[in-house]
Amino acid sequence: MNRLGDPPPETAAAVSVRKTREVSGAQDAPIRACTPDHFPAIMALAAANPLPGEPAHAPQHDLGEVFTFCDEQGQVRGAMCLSARHGDRLGIIHWLHDGEDFTIATALLDYARTHLSHRPTLAFTSPATTAGVPGLPVRHRQATARAVATTGFTPTAAQDYFLCPLAPDPVADPDPIAEVTPLSTIPGWQLKVKKGSGTLGSAVVLRPHPMTATAVLWHLAVHPEHRRRGVGSRLLAQCLRLASNEGARQMAAYADPGDEPVSHMLLAQDFDPIDTFSVYQRRC
Repeated sequence: MNRLGDPPPETAAAVSVRKTREVSGAQDAPIRACTPDHFPAIMALAAANPLPGEPAHAPQHDLGEVFTFCDEQGQVRGAMCLSARHGDRLGIIHWLHDGEDFTIATALLDYARTHLSHRPTLAFTSPATTAGVPGLPVRHRQATARAVATTGFTPTAAQDYFLCPLAPDPVADPDPIAEVTPLSTIPGWQLKVKKGSGTLGSAVVLRPHPMTATAVLWHLAVHPEHRRRGVGSRLLAQCLRLASNEGARQMAAYADPGDEPVSHMLLAQDFDPIDTFSVYQRRC
């Protein structure tokens, strides 16, 4: 039991970090190069923070060097993937997983700064969703987001993530506004609202993921001269019905933060704001 005035006890992660600083470069330091036997633990770390509408995320190990944070028993408690671009000399932290332990996240980020020779660095550039959107989901990974801010990173790009539940039964489209054609390059459909020889609006819907039954509204745009006339809302409603009829149980959508017209349209169609994916930068 601590006496009044004694400092609080160190966590196991904090002890490991302190020992790393005391014996920098020693073989028993907690941050070390990844070995194949670490991969299952890294997969488990990545799957520990599920995001609604997304399957368990599998980090790519072939993007750069992978380093792990191991506790005193040799158990993997954190991991990250680093690389350095030769053209612009940027450092890249492709992904980082830490079990939402602030101390471990901070230790990994500090190590990355040293390993990348204090060069300007981008963080969380690896795709974080099945649709390929990069970034750290800041609401679902708040401890990591705090560590990122504490170590000098600031957001450089972001996408708000929305999710809409869909009816389980097929719904007839009473008044389709757009022509629907399958896409040849990616699994999904293109919708076009036409008037004469012109296009008033268009959208792209990605086919539902087999593990989550989540479709993705990948694109929706309305010609500037035809905005605020209900074209976008009707087109979005048709996208939702199309996804539901194709077996989707929810639809994901993305919007730039601060894009109020898009956000309002999504909210009006019962999309819920889930998170914000942020890519970060540090000057040096």
